[in-house]
Amino acid sequence: MRAVLLLGVLTWITSSLVAGCGGGNSCEEAIANAAKLYGIGGSSYGAQRAKAVQTCKDEKWSEKLRACAVAARTKGELDACEKYKNAEAGGGGAEEYVQKSKRSEAELNLESIKRSLKAHYAEMAMFPTGSAPLTPATACCAHSPDRKCPPNRSDWQGVAVWDSLDFEMSEPSYFQYSYESNDGKSAVARAVGDLDCDGMTITFELRCEAPDGEVSCTLTKPDRAD
Repeated sequence: MRAVLLLGVLTWITSSLVAGCGGGNSCEEAIANAAKLYGIGGSSYGAQRAKAVQTCKDEKWSEKLRACAVAARTKGELDACEKYKNAEAGGGGAEEYVQKSKRSEAELNLESIKRSLKAHYAEMAMFPTGSAPLTPATACCAHSPDRKCPPNRSDWQGVAVWDSLDFEMSEPSYFQYSYESNDGKSAVARAVGDLDCDGMTITFELRCEAPDGEVSCTLTKPDRAD
């Protein structure tokens, strides 16, 4: 399902990336949020908006899709919905895709940490020493309504290892991150999250070593999807 949206430019698919989508979300609200995220307006906005709303109604977008389009907070979340919609249209796998999308955050950020660890080791012949507890300190599920950790520079700045790795979250996240290295010869970074907010967390672990002066890293993924 692709809807040519607002000024004939914006193509987007409704989303179910945010947990806890509920009722009462209209096509009008879904389209309005898409326009807001893409910064679209202007003199022809009204006509294009009406057309997009009618497309939503004609195609009978589900309550879940409409609700999550309303809940989307970034263009990335909105754009990622094409795969979700395809999964739903195929009669299954939608929830699996949603969880996979959330899990990919941890993998991407741990990959970023890995690159920083390699760069630091190449320059200093050691990994940053020290530790950082789960950051941010408050679990993401404790934040309403998105159940995501909000980006807050003060959570990361001034923490020696995060400064050394030039790592911080600049967008809302589903995971908290930690780091530890006692001797600079090995390092472990973790991403911990509760994607469905049921009180049971999953952990991605990145472990890096350099026994022969060349950095080697292993990413261990959780057994369950959460």
